[in-house]
Amino acid sequence: MYDLSLLASIPSNLTNLLVPGAEGLLRLRSLFAIGIHDIPLLETLRSNDYGSNASTEGEQDSCGWVACTTDEIITTKASLYDLIVELPPNYDAPPAQKRWPTIKTSDGAQVKATQRDVSRYRLLHHELWKYRHNSPDTNGDIDSDDDQMALLTRTETREADDNFAEIYDDSVVESTTWSRLAYSGFMWWASAGEADSYTTKERERDREVLGDLSSYGEGLHTAIIAYFHRITSVLINDLSALIERADEDSSDEDPEILAITKDDISGLMLDTWSEADKAFIQEFLYMYFGRRAVVDGTSLECCGVRIPIF
Repeated sequence: MYDLSLLASIPSNLTNLLVPGAEGLLRLRSLFAIGIHDIPLLETLRSNDYGSNASTEGEQDSCGWVACTTDEIITTKASLYDLIVELPPNYDAPPAQKRWPTIKTSDGAQVKATQRDVSRYRLLHHELWKYRHNSPDTNGDIDSDDDQMALLTRTETREADDNFAEIYDDSVVESTTWSRLAYSGFMWWASAGEADSYTTKERERDREVLGDLSSYGEGLHTAIIAYFHRITSVLINDLSALIERADEDSSDEDPEILAITKDDISGLMLDTWSEADKAFIQEFLYMYFGRRAVVDGTSLECCGVRIPIF
């Protein structure tokens, strides 16, 4: 639960970029394990979050709380929470019997990962696989010969891909849109089968932010938390830069409206094809920067048919 709170927090060195008064949005309050006897407390916290935002003596205002529970009856109290993450008790089960965690809103709608989320998770999965198999604690010394290491890397990559395919569950992932399929097909045809440079650029960016988990002397858990904090830092720093650039160049009557392009979405490490990511960035901008945004869509023409890109 402590790690969940850290993953959900915003690094303190970024607070100066946010709108004044956003201090209460920086970190979730950790309630750790809760049960049905805590329902009155949750009702009070919920009332404070959506009411006067008052806090009890000695506590700072926050943008909510995070907790874990084994009492499923709490999940029926939809007025108490915004999101619920179900962690299946099958982490050590065979791959065919494993289920991925699911995220749902209080009204029962499932929150799914985007295609780019899956791509980033595959990169993280590869890095964790390499870390586990190359750790001196589990694998001993590794031959440092270049040819041997190259063969080891290829073998590890294939094994990691096979393992990922065994555990992958497309029911928790957004479906690929027809627009994306059409665009990918067009790009493959236009480039004579060469890799899509736009997608390649995104993968390189994701790899750069992930880095090498084994380089962290503090341990694997710290490295993973630092990775998620880097993603948050990219989001906030790049949005701040977009706002600053827009304010400098703006001649609009309403400078409070920020135009977000497809390239901007990609640079923020979000999925340019996901309507959920589009809605997310609009809400995030308003909550943390006090700015409203419109997402500019683009399109291409193929055989007289206009294909929306976003």
